[in-house]
Amino acid sequence: MSEDVGLVLLEPVLGEGGVVPLDPAFVAAAAARAKGLGALLAFDEVQTGVGRTGTFFAFDQLGVRPDLLTLAKALANGLPIGCLLVADEAPRGFVPGDHGSTFGGNPVSCAAAFAVCSAIDDELLASVRANGDRLLDGLEQLPGVAEARGAGDRPAGVIVDAGLDAGLVCLNAGPNVLRLAPPLVVGADEIDHALSILTEVLA
Repeated sequence: MSEDVGLVLLEPVLGEGGVVPLDPAFVAAAAARAKGLGALLAFDEVQTGVGRTGTFFAFDQLGVRPDLLTLAKALANGLPIGCLLVADEAPRGFVPGDHGSTFGGNPVSCAAAFAVCSAIDDELLASVRANGDRLLDGLEQLPGVAEARGAGDRPAGVIVDAGLDAGLVCLNAGPNVLRLAPPLVVGADEIDHALSILTEVLA
């Protein structure tokens, strides 16, 4: 990074880039370099925040605390909302009143976000981690899966279409990457059912 860098923006798990978790050593090095340059460190947790990775923030698993953090999507459980969190010690580029938003402060979305944040507790996050492990273990056993985040040589779009026909909603995140995004409250039976559908689709 050159001396004129003012912000380093990282996504703890590259979503559209193929569901690739960042290596903690890389994140630590990027954070150290940003600090050395006097640049801010920002994490985009629009897809990974609010419990999606088994901790409230994905950065909790990386050992690095950002100056800035973006959240959206799961924050209001599907209602439109987005936010920027700024660490107390981060340099301030603007003060209240400098920035406006067409939809900022929507009371319904804010109430939903408050309810979501209130509902996420240690028990739910432990369940997310356990069910995530169950899903990854099951995916590793499926025919044609190269790794727990990929679907071998079969085009992901074909698998997505076949899965939908069989009753499983899934997404692709690249030509050979299948992405599953179960809700935080998914249960073991639902995971096993999804895995059985994928077993049929991949056979």
